[in-house]
Amino acid sequence: MNLKKKLIPALIAPLFLSVAFSGNALANDSDELEKLRQLVQELDQKIKVLDRKGELAEEAAAAKKKETPIVKASEKGFGLQSADGLHEIKLRGLLQADGRYFDSGKNLTSKAASGASTAGYLDNTEDASNSVLLRRVRHTIEGTVFGKYDFRFTPEFGDGKSQVIDAYLDARLDPAFSIRAGKYKPFVGLERLQSGADIKFIERSYVSSILPNRDTGVSAYGEVLGGKLAYAVGVHNGVADGGDNTTASDFNNDKDYAARIFAKPFKDTDSALSGLGFGIAATYGDVTGKTKDTVNGSTTE
Repeated sequence: MNLKKKLIPALIAPLFLSVAFSGNALANDSDELEKLRQLVQELDQKIKVLDRKGELAEEAAAAKKKETPIVKASEKGFGLQSADGLHEIKLRGLLQADGRYFDSGKNLTSKAASGASTAGYLDNTEDASNSVLLRRVRHTIEGTVFGKYDFRFTPEFGDGKSQVIDAYLDARLDPAFSIRAGKYKPFVGLERLQSGADIKFIERSYVSSILPNRDTGVSAYGEVLGGKLAYAVGVHNGVADGGDNTTASDFNNDKDYAARIFAKPFKDTDSALSGLGFGIAATYGDVTGKTKDTVNGSTTE
């Protein structure tokens, strides 16, 4: 009995100690959990603040990007473009030199070249001169405003001349309908429509010499059927074959007309003929007036 009385308290005491210790542990755990909860809330708040600061920084960067122009520099030239891409200006240049050597032949004297009588042609000439000249010296300013209105201005300082060769505006109202007005190349000859920087030789073929070079007027042009059919029609002041009009007013009321249709039936196909095209173009003019012979002073209708 005495042993039993001694064993029971000995067994019960650790149990009470364990319960008491567990109660203290639970109390401590509650305090720790509360501290952790507060810490998590503080961290969550800081993360939200950082996220908002990041959003504000991104919004500020996007707003600044919309206002910052884009500077371009490549083999195609230099330019500036608005951040939204609706406005752009490009700077380009073209310089071509031509060397000429004559084994024999004659060259007009300054007297004959000025319009004096060329009677006795061989007597009024000098030996042809070997020379080097700057065939084309051009700087071009072109660009776009409001995403659909294009402009181009190109003066010429080569070959001893100073003139404006291109000065026009384009309104790209629709792929099927655009308008060009000013001084430009009429939509007639394929070779003539190529830029002087893209032709294989410094001079074009004889075919281009029987077509208008540049004229002043207005044209409507566009592409239909997904670009497979292109058209252009225009009315101009009128120039002689191979002629180049000035920016001055026309000398008569008669106008020249130009029209062109070009088809690329295999465009956007996998066929080997995808680049093949067929076209026809023509000009029409009827000028009635008087010309004056600067040599003899006579007038001819």
